[in-house]
Amino acid sequence: INVAGAHGAAQMSVPVPSAARRMLPMPPALGALLLTLAIALGIGAISIVGAAARESPLAPGSPVTPELKRRGWRAMAITGVIVAAIFYLAFAWWSADARSYAAVTKLFKPPKLALTIVDGNRLAIRPSPDDKVWLRYKVMDGIVPDHGHLMHLFLVRTPALDRMWHLHPKRQPDGSFVDALPSIQPGRYAVFADIVDQSGFPWTLVGSIDLPQINGTPLKGDDCGGDAPALTASSDSAVDVLEDGTRVVWHRDSAAIRANAPMILRFEVQDQNGKPATDVKPYMGMAAHAEIVSSDLQVFAHIHPSGSVPMASLMMASTNSSDSMAGVNMSDMNMNAAPISPELSMPYGFPSAGHYRIFLQFKRADKIETAHFDTVVN
Repeated sequence: INVAGAHGAAQMSVPVPSAARRMLPMPPALGALLLTLAIALGIGAISIVGAAARESPLAPGSPVTPELKRRGWRAMAITGVIVAAIFYLAFAWWSADARSYAAVTKLFKPPKLALTIVDGNRLAIRPSPDDKVWLRYKVMDGIVPDHGHLMHLFLVRTPALDRMWHLHPKRQPDGSFVDALPSIQPGRYAVFADIVDQSGFPWTLVGSIDLPQINGTPLKGDDCGGDAPALTASSDSAVDVLEDGTRVVWHRDSAAIRANAPMILRFEVQDQNGKPATDVKPYMGMAAHAEIVSSDLQVFAHIHPSGSVPMASLMMASTNSSDSMAGVNMSDMNMNAAPISPELSMPYGFPSAGHYRIFLQFKRADKIETAHFDTVVN
């Protein structure tokens, strides 16, 4: 994007992660037409070679001898074998290429997680051994930090969506990740693990786990969590008042929210008196983070004011080099950060109709807060 204005000219690059989700079948009519044309082309080639072998030695008007006729038939037979071989090899190549492409599309389905609890409160995280395609490409061997962490782990208790944890596991020498869990209430949790590979492509690995009561360690660093009332069929909210009195308002448009329509999610952080908060600070280098989850768990999104693109991908696009990530610790951006605007805006488009819960995370003073909002998308 090239920008020119009163402050001069500038250029920025916005990475757009895109991948094939499935193979489109060829329309039957088009397939039949192409096959007919190919057969006609093959028959034409056979007849042309036969005619050339049979009649090219003759002077104009001379009769075709039996020997020349046999010569023409032999040429046609040989050409027929060659044409059949070309057809066979072409179809074999087409099928092999289609199978290879289909295998690649499987790679971009959400990879599965294998999750286990060890030592009472330590969650071990690794790609599922059953996800053969994902493991074959060894994506986990080349991931880069995003917002100062190699992995952003989200645990959402289901089906109520009433508990949410945003954690940052540590990578182990064997390539797995381990997180010392905080104290967590028992239940079944949907698990989403965000990573960014060395090309800048973002991945979300998915899984679920039944947790007992976890008596863990206090939250520290960038880890945070939040509680919310159980999501019900009638849940719909635009204001959340947190335990310390902080009010968070979602400035929603009056029109109903529709699927596949781009929009801006606008939030405002207020103090206990309903006035704009003056102590909002960046959280992991961003004004805020939001996690959007559908009630059926078919949609999960981790977004920021810059959209769904990870900061690591933005930095790669701006430098056009994955080596630029070496040694970058984006959590340092929080150190002694000046207060920012209490108005938080994020672009998003709900991909399908349904019931959604939004968890909004931001930092007020030195405390990470989590607000929640519910909405129905038509």
